[in-house]
Amino acid sequence: MMHSAHPQHLTISGYVKIGNKWIPELKGGNMRYFMGILIFAVLSYPTSIPGQPTLSVREGLNLATLSGEIMDRHPVNARATFKLGVSGTFPVRGRFGFQLNSDYVQKGAHDFLYDFIIEVDYIEFSGLANITLISPYHAPSLFILAGPSVAFKVRSEGEQLARRHWRDRFEFKTTDFGIIVGLGTQMTFSEAMIIKAELLYTEGIRSINKTAPYDPNFNAETSIKNRAISACVGLGFPYGRRTGG
Repeated sequence: MMHSAHPQHLTISGYVKIGNKWIPELKGGNMRYFMGILIFAVLSYPTSIPGQPTLSVREGLNLATLSGEIMDRHPVNARATFKLGVSGTFPVRGRFGFQLNSDYVQKGAHDFLYDFIIEVDYIEFSGLANITLISPYHAPSLFILAGPSVAFKVRSEGEQLARRHWRDRFEFKTTDFGIIVGLGTQMTFSEAMIIKAELLYTEGIRSINKTAPYDPNFNAETSIKNRAISACVGLGFPYGRRTGG
């Protein structure tokens, strides 16, 4: 009598016996069901991040300069100023949230060679997407910020060879639009307080120039745009219902 070299397979009620072991039979609908559960678990795990609305106050250093046609011909130096504001961070789903900012920010530029100073101060509002890279389970967390901004001029002063032209005022548009991108981190100090830090880059997307009569080649069509890099630290105060986790 000849015996098969292959082990006998016996199936009973969804299980298959191979040798002396019974294992679940996975085929057809059962296999699809198992794979569906596995894929759902893998995709769901990294997005299960607890979140809570947070109100923050912050301040920091702002390095501002100007870009444009005339600045390309004659580069200017950055103006070191301060930035002060408040923000609200709101979780949406998983790693995604949004942050609303309101800041008093000083912009402009210096040119020490020609005794050239432009100072333009704004109240700036921005709405930024907040995408978590390293979750709050790890201390400190890390997140990306990106979104549009709109700023309203509250003060404008400038001196460009003022003794020659007997005036110290420049005409700039009252509204400035820009794009903000950057990185942030936060660490829990206590259940009622967190410490936040952000490094942001702001690029103006519309010329702020209105008039500049001191230069015959410099008119309302000559583009001048704001640029700034800011580093801010602040305190955040969570409130409301905690989501996720």
